[in-house]
Amino acid sequence: MHSPARILIVDDNETNRDILVTRLAKHGYETLQAADGEEALASACEHRPDLMLLDVEMPKLDGFEVCRRLKKDPAMPFMPIILCTARAASQDVVTGLDAGADEYLTKPIDQAALVARVRSMLRIKELHDQVQAQAKDLATWNQTLEQRVNEQVSELDRMNKLKGFLSPQIAKLVVTDEKLLESHRRDITVVFCDLRGFTAFAEHAEPEDIITVLQEYYRCLGESIDRFEGTLQHFAGDGLLIIFNDPIPCDEPALRAVRMAVEMRTHLAALTEKWRRYGHELGFGIGITSGHATLGNVGYEGRFHYSATGTVVNLGSRLCAHANDGQILIDVRVQVAAESIADLEPLANKKLERDDGSTNSQRSSGGKTVLNGMTGAVEELALANRILAHEGVLDAFGHVSMRHPTLADRYLLSRSRSPLLIEPDDILEFTLDSEPVRPAKALLYAERVIHGCIYQARKDVIAVCHHHAPAVMPFCIAGKPIVPVFHLGAAMGEEAPFWDQHDEFGDTNLLVVKPEEGRSLARALGQNSAVLMNRHGATVVGASLKELVARAIFMCQNADYQLRTLTLGTPEPLHRGEIKLAGTLSAMPNVVTRTWEYWSMRLEASGALPPRSVAAKPTRRAMSRSARATARERRKGRRR
Repeated sequence: MHSPARILIVDDNETNRDILVTRLAKHGYETLQAADGEEALASACEHRPDLMLLDVEMPKLDGFEVCRRLKKDPAMPFMPIILCTARAASQDVVTGLDAGADEYLTKPIDQAALVARVRSMLRIKELHDQVQAQAKDLATWNQTLEQRVNEQVSELDRMNKLKGFLSPQIAKLVVTDEKLLESHRRDITVVFCDLRGFTAFAEHAEPEDIITVLQEYYRCLGESIDRFEGTLQHFAGDGLLIIFNDPIPCDEPALRAVRMAVEMRTHLAALTEKWRRYGHELGFGIGITSGHATLGNVGYEGRFHYSATGTVVNLGSRLCAHANDGQILIDVRVQVAAESIADLEPLANKKLERDDGSTNSQRSSGGKTVLNGMTGAVEELALANRILAHEGVLDAFGHVSMRHPTLADRYLLSRSRSPLLIEPDDILEFTLDSEPVRPAKALLYAERVIHGCIYQARKDVIAVCHHHAPAVMPFCIAGKPIVPVFHLGAAMGEEAPFWDQHDEFGDTNLLVVKPEEGRSLARALGQNSAVLMNRHGATVVGASLKELVARAIFMCQNADYQLRTLTLGTPEPLHRGEIKLAGTLSAMPNVVTRTWEYWSMRLEASGALPPRSVAAKPTRRAMSRSARATARERRKGRRR
């Protein structure tokens, strides 16, 4: 159907044609004219009008004959015909409709009735064309259905095979190009991990207990492997081999591996504590190496395995074997990459056996051990407080916490202090009941139960932020929802539910200070990433401290954009599928790291970076000349 609709007016009387043209042009229709039946047939074949207004009494061919010929022509598309004639006898009406006309109007024509009939016929024409187009599409689909089904079954089969050792994100990419799995050389990072004491445990434990432990173990580690987009190359018993930078290259594979390993260790700490209560004495060790390896599919027809072969793989296995419970051993190449994000400690020389049975006691073989991360954790937490304050999320009373890096039943939170002033030495340890592990002389945050109760309710939460950002307060006061309205706003998830303290506890000072209030807030949060607190503020959670910082900032930006858009019109939220895809993207390690570095540089430019922890400050003898010069410049800057 044309736009605007095209109407052919056929009448041997020019005055009648002009009247109809004038009337229809006012309604925006395109009009064509013909003075007799033969001219009408020629014009219809050439211009394919959407509707024809046809007179009956005309020279050469009358209207009835024109109808018959048009309706019998298989090459002509469906075109409604309205007969317009002075013949009002019933027999003439029957003759016209039998000839193929769709409507019959008698002269003199009522103009209002004419316009109504034209609209009605054009609606029928539009619906008919839609049905025809759908039928054509359906026929095309039916012709290719078998081929498409076979292609999709084949793709699903490949996808299922790939998901056995690739993260879901990477599997979708590789399934479109299986050449990525052909034999090749690449610089990769290898992560080996297994349980300490598993062999002794398996020798005396019941088979059901062994299977239960392994299922919990793999479930716990699998989430981290997928989140950091590692390739699960192999697992057997309690041992896993994960590689980074293959088959899909990634940014900073060694850093990804270290971050994943630290997260794994944190999650396993809670799990091993649970196992110990059942009498299972198990620990967890990790080895990480970087270097070149040969990778590709190996096997036989019908059974292939994606394999990595090389010295880097063997060394990673040996480092893992020498790691004690809670240790992460890394080689020199990983050490260089990880020095900026982790506390490292030289490992005493160990003799690692080579493939030929000889030994080597070089320091590079033993590498470094990643410490429990406590010093790095408190420094990052102090930095997170200052970033969120500098970016306008935290005011003088907001606070940020993170779960203890190795003890899942504890969390870290500053003493009561303005977030923009927090230093690493202000950070204290708390139990999940929000009691300080060691007696504290300093004042503590009154609302720390928010953090403890959420950590108790959500094992997946690693960091929590409570704030009263100006961007979200209008929504908290009005009780109106914040919805994702731009791609980075999807970091908050589909919704942030509301929690009204008054509904359950009546009149209060609005502070969340009692354990039952904290538990109520945690229930309202549920499995969401944030919860809005009526007339109070918001609480945001994350699977890592950096993810939390990004989510809190992007949620505030989203709230600000949503509020500003109201001056132009009603904000259109993202679709559910867009929220899921964009939210997954914003939580990827490289994205989270990029935003963390950006906000850290902004903080540094303002001169507000926190000092390092006393425990992390090197002695003068250990500092290089350039490092001492840098330290002097920083001190001068602070004095100025």
